[in-house]
Amino acid sequence: MRLPKVSVIMPVYNAGIYLKDAVQDLLRQSFEDFELICVDDGSSDQSLEVLSFFSSVDERVLILQQERKGAGAARNRGMEIAKGKYLLFLDADDRFSVDLLRDAYDRAERFRTDILVYDAGCFDSASDVIIDSDWFTQRECIPDSEVFSYSDISDNIFLFTSACVWNKLYLTEFIRKNIIRFQEIEYRNDVYFAQISLALANRISFLDRKLVYYRRGRSASVSSRVSRGKKPELVFHVVDEVRKKLAELDLLDRGRKGFVDHSVGLISDHLNSINEDNYAQYMELLEGDWYDNLRVPEMKRDDYRNPELYDDMKCLKDKGSVAFISKRLSKLVAENAWLRTQMNAEKGEETEEEKLLFDLGHIPETSRIVLYGAGVRGRKIYERVLETGKYEVVLWADRRFRDIKNPLCEIRNPEEIQHTEYDYIVIGIDDILVAEQIYAYLTGFAEKKKVIF
Repeated sequence: MRLPKVSVIMPVYNAGIYLKDAVQDLLRQSFEDFELICVDDGSSDQSLEVLSFFSSVDERVLILQQERKGAGAARNRGMEIAKGKYLLFLDADDRFSVDLLRDAYDRAERFRTDILVYDAGCFDSASDVIIDSDWFTQRECIPDSEVFSYSDISDNIFLFTSACVWNKLYLTEFIRKNIIRFQEIEYRNDVYFAQISLALANRISFLDRKLVYYRRGRSASVSSRVSRGKKPELVFHVVDEVRKKLAELDLLDRGRKGFVDHSVGLISDHLNSINEDNYAQYMELLEGDWYDNLRVPEMKRDDYRNPELYDDMKCLKDKGSVAFISKRLSKLVAENAWLRTQMNAEKGEETEEEKLLFDLGHIPETSRIVLYGAGVRGRKIYERVLETGKYEVVLWADRRFRDIKNPLCEIRNPEEIQHTEYDYIVIGIDDILVAEQIYAYLTGFAEKKKVIF
């Protein structure tokens, strides 16, 4: 019997209306030599019926069933029966490019990779609008060479790609030889697999194409956040297990800065998943021994890709967990507001309030403007400036300057505002609470009359 070239492993748990789209995306692939191993993880909806239908009409679809154990256990079980030369782990609620398998397989074969990493996109579940997202890949951390390894980019190996598995194609022999398995825990069960495999791989290559589209906003995500909130200790457990394994492999010191950078971000971002019943436990964990185990105090501000993480950790150490959480909550408000502007921009929505903001007539012509904010409002203000030709934008700044790729103008670090000559600062932020925070920050060093709010 001829073996498939790729084994696609898909955990399925109450995937509902999204499962059909995900499976159809795969069965319509331009590359046909694969098996799709669907592991039903104790679904209580119609997921198993959907899988049974596809299995009856396409022999490439295989179904495994288990009691509810989580995606980690489901992926491990799928790996046990996989026959393909390569392994691909996909989620049952995402969407996939028709050329996902072809493009990933071709490049993996061409460069004989242990891991082939490709780019991913993001879309809103409610509207099916694709969101302009670049957070899955940090291109500035990727070397120019077609093939690289941990030894080539030790400080960036955990930073150039997200710690998930659905944007990577793995050589089956490499995974089995190194006995790499998923943690069988409720969430973040792919971080260990993703990071340990990156550290061990001798041949990694990056394909700069968006081949998977991650779904945001599905209803089941609410229950997932509740689950994460119930057990905030798991994110600390994941970080510690990766740390111990890297130390065991004698790989920790070489890439410690990047590992600490990513781990601090993972723990900080977990605040977004905490519910009100678990703040006390999260605060207690924040003040635990993970901080010293990671040797966070040895990190300098320049060691972080995002220096704000250094500020967050300094706040935690100097002022305690309450101050840290307050600081992080303010940041999350800003991030959520930014995401909404991206979706609204794609939909072409513009409220009356937004229209009023773009009236710059009270600013004298030929004024030099610093524009703060690169979301939908900021972009529209910039376009308005270009259309009128009356003003000069000397700096366009946004806190997410590292993540925003804007074809109109390079987005800069807000810290550069204090070193820029300007006549007015215009705040282009759609969330009034966030805009007020930005105003307070700017008027800390700029004249109030020069900050247009």
